[in-house]
Amino acid sequence: YDAELRYVDETLGQFLDYLQEKGLFDKAIIVFLSDHGESLGEHGEATHGYFIYQSTLHVPLIIHWPEGASPFPVRVTEPASLLDVAPTILQFVGISPPPHFQGKDLIESPDSKTPRFPREVYGESQYAHNHYRCSALRSLRYGRYKYIEAPKPELYDLDQDPHELNNLYRNQKALARLLHERLLSLLGRPPTPH
Repeated sequence: YDAELRYVDETLGQFLDYLQEKGLFDKAIIVFLSDHGESLGEHGEATHGYFIYQSTLHVPLIIHWPEGASPFPVRVTEPASLLDVAPTILQFVGISPPPHFQGKDLIESPDSKTPRFPREVYGESQYAHNHYRCSALRSLRYGRYKYIEAPKPELYDLDQDPHELNNLYRNQKALARLLHERLLSLLGRPPTPH
């Protein structure tokens, strides 16, 4: 794992050096992200793929904007989805995203007066289902809360419990039910009977 990280670091360094040498760095949009994290033992998972805890879902998203671009925040703490990356870049270069794109532009207009609501961020893992016939796992994050649809549902307050160790499902069933219904809606499924 450490060797892989060193390789990625070295390769990215060479790429950025090349852009600097050719005078392209200040003109470039550079997007750095990962498709998944690694559990490294959290929740009993040694790598990634089985579970959908933050250790595998929380990944870097770093965007270098071209020189002269509007001033964007240096750091954004609001959760985003990887589905949001392509619409964000397209909007930046003045191209409307195709209507079938599910992601949303991450750039808020500086003169926007509309309050922004927390984004819904969907996550899933089909690995255990596809390989071991176990249940697929799905999650929905809304603001500080994350609901995991599993044989034993889970609900976490990520502000208070970023490592997802204290399942609030039994004590916060109304909130869990609301997020469960929203998750079904995103999947195009009818609500479950009460």
